[in-house]
Amino acid sequence: METMLYVLKFLWYIFKYLIIGMLIAAVLIAGFFVARETANVYIIVTEGMEARAGTILNLTQLEDLDKYFIANYAVGDAELSTDKYDEFFIRDFDYKLKIESLWASPWENTAYVRAVESVPEIDGEYPTEDENEVPRVMPKWQSSRYTIYLEKIDDAWHISQVVKTDIIDETQNN
Repeated sequence: METMLYVLKFLWYIFKYLIIGMLIAAVLIAGFFVARETANVYIIVTEGMEARAGTILNLTQLEDLDKYFIANYAVGDAELSTDKYDEFFIRDFDYKLKIESLWASPWENTAYVRAVESVPEIDGEYPTEDENEVPRVMPKWQSSRYTIYLEKIDDAWHISQVVKTDIIDETQNN
């Protein structure tokens, strides 16, 4: 009887640490999957929003957005059809996207990001053919806060909607 008691204590000891080890492994695996989805969403949002800004500034083609956005996204984005930079020759721009919050769960097919977008510098000019012609001043980029929604389609994240939630007044920051 005494030997059976020692065997049961030994089995309980093994079982207890086996359960604790399995719980730790489950937490680590879940953490890995959450981190993987979060990193994928972060990359798609930062690169996709920069490509969107490039399209607005006429540096990239609308077709370049297909890697980051769902099909027919451009139809619903009014900023992509703006023409305020059409008359300017733009060489480059400085793009900043500050992520305020991000949630992407590996068990869901949707994610969202709250971010502030700004383009502090646009390198370009108004092309003038005549020396006496007064060049137009390039409009400043309006910094804004967005909520960006993503969908997972065929195991890949794509931006489905970009909602402007707030316009940032740069004069208050200076």
